[in-house]
Amino acid sequence: MAHINKELESVARKFSPLDTLSEQHLSDLIQSATMRDLPAQRVLFKRGELSPKLVFLLEGQVDLCDQHFKIRNIEAGTPTARFSLERVSPHQCTAISTTPVRVLELDSDQVDLAVTWSQATTYVVEEISNDLAHENDGDWIASLLRSHLMQNVPPSHLQQLFSSFERRDVRTNQVIIQQGEDGDHFFVIQRGLAIVMRTDATGVERELARLGSGDFFGEDALISDTVRNATVRMTSDGVLMALNKASFRRLLKDPVIEYVTPKQLSTFKNRHQILDVRLESELTPNEAMPNLHIPLSELRQRAAELDAALTYVVHQNAGRRAELGAYLLQEAGLQAVVLKSSA
Repeated sequence: MAHINKELESVARKFSPLDTLSEQHLSDLIQSATMRDLPAQRVLFKRGELSPKLVFLLEGQVDLCDQHFKIRNIEAGTPTARFSLERVSPHQCTAISTTPVRVLELDSDQVDLAVTWSQATTYVVEEISNDLAHENDGDWIASLLRSHLMQNVPPSHLQQLFSSFERRDVRTNQVIIQQGEDGDHFFVIQRGLAIVMRTDATGVERELARLGSGDFFGEDALISDTVRNATVRMTSDGVLMALNKASFRRLLKDPVIEYVTPKQLSTFKNRHQILDVRLESELTPNEAMPNLHIPLSELRQRAAELDAALTYVVHQNAGRRAELGAYLLQEAGLQAVVLKSSA
């Protein structure tokens, strides 16, 4: 499937505005794309129809007929076929295949968001980088923007988000966050190296990860409103960019985490799976094991096992951990929402 998607991404890059998108944005769009083979004399869409899809012609020929019965022929591979067959809704033309055709269908809202994101991020990197005094200080911005997490942030928030970060010079062996303490900031490493350590119940400290420029940390405690679950210590001199708790919640957490009710869930267009992130020991004796149960502590490690075509609905029975679970899944590039226990 991954190989097929890569081939489809290469084909999609021949079209505008898909050719302007980053590799990650285009890859995400292709995950929900539909490719169809249709015979000649098939109506692809009708004039006056509302459509959530953009249709790109990969092979064959299509006639577009407007309200005055003026016909325009579109042939795959020609300059006029570089765009979707029609970019407005409701449609102003009827599209009929004149030969067997192959078409690629993409959600128009998703395309619009991806293009907006692409242009907005370019602007943000250039504008904020120009305001920074140190050479290459804009690299951390570009790195963070490439993360899956940031792709769920509204483009209108970007300028304010990055302007809210504060620069901190740090030294080798400086402890940035301490396990067990309250969380008050989210950090991105602008320059330098760090190590993540966790002390278990027996008092043994273990290394969890090593971080470098562009990596971020500290979000878990801010989302779940709990204490730090690990210690992060610098292993070199460096520079961190810090975002305080209030700004993190307003600009990063609140726009990213979506809540749905059971009633709204019944109308979901995409396939979905309800996920329980509680510990197995928390299930009551009379409670059936959930269809999908992954304790929060294992979610990061097991995210790669999950199906990117599904929307994961994290049940709110886990309290604040449900929000963190949805956040971690989005950070891993998956679609995730939180299911409210009541409307």
